[in-house]
Amino acid sequence: MKYLLFIFTFLLFSAPAFMQTPVLSEDVDLNIEKPKFGENRKNYTHFYASLGALLGKAEGDILEINSWKSLYFDFGFRYKLRLFEYNAVGFQISYDRYSFRLKYEDNNLLPIVIHDKDRLITNNLGLGVFDRINFGKRGDFLGNYLDIGAYGEFAFSRKHWYKAEQPNGEILEAELKKLKSVEKLNYGIFANLGFGKKVLFFKYRMSDMISDPDKYDEMPRFVAGIQFGF
Repeated sequence: MKYLLFIFTFLLFSAPAFMQTPVLSEDVDLNIEKPKFGENRKNYTHFYASLGALLGKAEGDILEINSWKSLYFDFGFRYKLRLFEYNAVGFQISYDRYSFRLKYEDNNLLPIVIHDKDRLITNNLGLGVFDRINFGKRGDFLGNYLDIGAYGEFAFSRKHWYKAEQPNGEILEAELKKLKSVEKLNYGIFANLGFGKKVLFFKYRMSDMISDPDKYDEMPRFVAGIQFGF
């Protein structure tokens, strides 16, 4: 009986100590830091793809541009660093492709008379930096934002592709590569109006793309389209 009384007394006084252990453990869990990576966290990275139209007219009288058949495509990687609640900065690296649909006037400079399809195509590696202004409620999501930035591009491929019907009825398809009349480096500004991972983007090229105005008119400078992040 004495032994039972001793055990009961020991358990009675030591129970509060055992009961406090989970409470202390829970207090430690509450002090865990929030993740630093995420859509609305300090750091965020993602891939994106864009499709747009090359808008405007050629700056000259040699050719015309069909804007609705002149397409822009890019695929890139973007990093964003949040500075404040409503402001962030970042950079992006991308592969860009410009395809201008050309229509020559009567003074055709190529050694063929009829062009069924005629395109000036550049493939580029691009680098851009931007400042982001966030607005509206976001929570842990990207929310709505406006990016204002600048970009530079290196055209590693510059070619003129055309398909034409010859007087004898034969179809000629050819590609002129490494065009010296097209600049390797270009730069400009851009803006992104984002709604989560869906974006309306605009680009304006400030530099001249054509170095020889006797062969090509200056290409349109505006690009506008849609972009998706993933």
